[in-house]
Amino acid sequence: SSALGTAPESSALGTAADPLQHAQRRRRMRAIQLAVKWNRPLVVEAIFKEQHNPKGEFTKSHQLALQYALELRRYDVIRLLMGYQGFSLQFVNLCKLYLVPNDGFLDSDEKLQRELLTNQGRIRDTTSPRRSYECFQDVIGIWLKNIDKAEGRPGVLSLSAFAETAPHFAHLFTWSVFLGEYSIADLFWRECDDPARVALLGSHQCLLIGNKMVTSKERLEEQAERYEQVAVDVINAADSQTDAFAVLEHKEGRFSLLDLALQLEMKRFLAHRHCQALLDRMWNGRHAGSSVELPENISMTALLWRATMPLTNPHYTAKARSLYQKKTQDEASKKARAGLKVERMLAIAKDAMRAARVEATNAMAAEPADLNESSVVRRKRFTDYAEKQRNHFTKFKARARGGVGAKLAQAADSAKKGFYQVPSVIFVLRFFMHCLFLVLYTYVLSYVDISKIPESYPALSDAEKALPLPLATTTTSFTAKNSLMSEGVPPLVSPHL
Repeated sequence: SSALGTAPESSALGTAADPLQHAQRRRRMRAIQLAVKWNRPLVVEAIFKEQHNPKGEFTKSHQLALQYALELRRYDVIRLLMGYQGFSLQFVNLCKLYLVPNDGFLDSDEKLQRELLTNQGRIRDTTSPRRSYECFQDVIGIWLKNIDKAEGRPGVLSLSAFAETAPHFAHLFTWSVFLGEYSIADLFWRECDDPARVALLGSHQCLLIGNKMVTSKERLEEQAERYEQVAVDVINAADSQTDAFAVLEHKEGRFSLLDLALQLEMKRFLAHRHCQALLDRMWNGRHAGSSVELPENISMTALLWRATMPLTNPHYTAKARSLYQKKTQDEASKKARAGLKVERMLAIAKDAMRAARVEATNAMAAEPADLNESSVVRRKRFTDYAEKQRNHFTKFKARARGGVGAKLAQAADSAKKGFYQVPSVIFVLRFFMHCLFLVLYTYVLSYVDISKIPESYPALSDAEKALPLPLATTTTSFTAKNSLMSEGVPPLVSPHL
């Protein structure tokens, strides 16, 4: 490794040092590639120690070594590089990782392999990290979105691909789970910003792969249970129920953590005491997005009465009372503002008269030349002063009105869910409507005269048996045919008349 030292720093070498430095860099990178390929993290560390890097930055050599280690899935080297100061995923080519043969789920997906082959030119373009990530969104992001669409869960797996603007640990975790490299996935999971969400997505990935890879289904199901238990352990680590609620209600895109667990049907996670407590609060509307908080032990009968009789609903009566009080306060404030407006206008008039007297006094004491000033000019001066007073009064009115903050708060209040959007109210109304439908249906059937329905039908003749009948012929078709035959209709009539 002594042959891989840095180039001389003396400027006396001139241009002769440039080819030498270039050759040494090439030998250093070749040595790093061999050390990564042979999975020798100690050799990689020794090479980086000999590199001239006084600030300890994550240099281009580190970035190339990371890309190579990811492609070869070298756990020890990846862990070594993640320990360096200034570690960054900015220059990782995510699409290039999906090109590596793996003999697993990724290679068996024809659509993904077709897209990768079609976009090979864009994938191998390493001139711009931004362009590389856009390629990842166009190829892998769209593929993940199609998987979500096929599973009937839009925006679940593909969420992180479009939520970020650069490679992230969650992307590498997803890639590692698809490859079955769970030890490497655990490395990236520890660095994720939202570990519970990423663990739930990993569990969903394992179940998804298990449905298509029958030979390793049991192992994948065990891994899915492990990741779901990891997400449960994250919620268990909360110091209080308030902290757990904050984690469960945190939204990333369209889904909060609790919404994501409901979408993915993670029953063990949903059975957690914090999840159940939050679901109970949401059932009665006692959460951040609701403007109605129902009592905890309210009966279904009382809830149905409030839903069908809005005039007796305490929520709407309190709302009507508050609106009346607000209207009264608005009228009182309007009267106060009207009185203030009159007082202000009188003050403006007094100020204008005082200014006119001062200007007249000054004009009287001025030089004789100023006495020849026309009345038009004096009137213009008075008009300018009055205009200034009017502008000042306009600003005063603007300050007296409600600010932007009050309008935003009012818009936020109006966006909250009302009484008829509370889940328990929706359930009671639907149950009531279904029961009402069954009652009406029973009432209608009670008026059907079943005595006119014949107990048996005449047997088919030989000519009727010879007619070709479709396989999906219904009882109604046979009944219509028999009735026509009894009335003397020729046997060649179609049975579907």
